[in-house]
Amino acid sequence: WMDAFDSIQDPIFLHDEKGLVMRANIAYARAAGMEIEALIGRPYWECFPKDDGPMQSCSLGMNNGDDDFEEYDDEITLGRGGLFISWGFAIPDDNGNYHYSIHIIEDITFQKQAKQALKESENRFRDLFDEAPLPYQSLDEKGEIIEVNQAWEMLFGYERDQVIGHPFEEYLSSRSKDEFHHAHHIC
Repeated sequence: WMDAFDSIQDPIFLHDEKGLVMRANIAYARAAGMEIEALIGRPYWECFPKDDGPMQSCSLGMNNGDDDFEEYDDEITLGRGGLFISWGFAIPDDNGNYHYSIHIIEDITFQKQAKQALKESENRFRDLFDEAPLPYQSLDEKGEIIEVNQAWEMLFGYERDQVIGHPFEEYLSSRSKDEFHHAHHIC
């Protein structure tokens, strides 16, 4: 069990009702910059992640006073720029009382940065599409409009909300409809 616990790449630790570390894996010791033996018996907030006291949801999980022990999480930003999420679980004893908590800390720095970069890219695309001088529309596989830009609205005289979900061919001349059907194999 200990070998499996130590082989997990995410920092994991167990603490008692006072927040004192009962056990930690190698990844947690590495994140704290300490040996595992030096972590045992210390308040986890003095080790990793460093703070003035327990994580907000953790202290709530330890002191909730009922039998409903649920999962809780905290997003943690470190001074050196890392972003982590701590998944905490309060573990009851055989009588249903609080026994200890386990925290799994996942580094989500890369995911958050990738999500932000994707959002910025989508916004740039949206701006380029929307403000292009030529009319553009996006169609689904059935030839229905899923998006139009401002130039399209001005050319055809419709607002976006009026055309979304309608067949594009409704806005074409008879000759253009035939060309559209031939080019897109729409029956």
